[in-house]
Amino acid sequence: MIIALEGPRAVGKTTLLNNLSKTNPSIKIFHGYKYHGKHFELSKVDDFCANQLIYIRQKLEQYETLANNDINLITCGTEDIIFYTLNYPRIMGHDWTVETELHSWILSLQEKKSDAIIYLDATDEVILSRNRNDTRDRFNLENWLALWKDKMRCWFLSYRNCLYIDTSRLKAEEVAKKVHDSILDLQERNDDDKRFTFGNCSYLGS
Repeated sequence: MIIALEGPRAVGKTTLLNNLSKTNPSIKIFHGYKYHGKHFELSKVDDFCANQLIYIRQKLEQYETLANNDINLITCGTEDIIFYTLNYPRIMGHDWTVETELHSWILSLQEKKSDAIIYLDATDEVILSRNRNDTRDRFNLENWLALWKDKMRCWFLSYRNCLYIDTSRLKAEEVAKKVHDSILDLQERNDDDKRFTFGNCSYLGS
């Protein structure tokens, strides 16, 4: 079973994964992407497509190797890379046809969809506060939130297998418990061979 963990930058995904690894070691955790170390000018369509193709292949290979009988929790699933591939040019103001350039690869990503998606969210104020207390440097986070956050939320909430959790008023331990309980519920459904459908997206908040 593959569960994609998604959400805006600095919302608390890494903190959640660290907490889950302590409370439930049976959950196999995978962090994001491996940086390929190559330099591309993302303002050029050919370079952008070449950059995305590296990450697309990487993600497809990752999904291919995961065992169905394990609980695999992955930050940035196939749905995430499709979102970024299609939306980066639009948000940056480029009139590119990446849908055509990478058509077959996008179809391959769609075929390798996650069994379920858990989407963590919070208000901008809470995210910025968490970022100030983090050791990682997220350059120009306010601008990123303005450009990407709403579009990202709408994208993932369009998936019927997406579980939405508002973490704005939750402590890290409370987020971990909600996600842990949700994963156990998903595992039970998986064992019963039930579909992971949450209507138009279930909501778990404070």
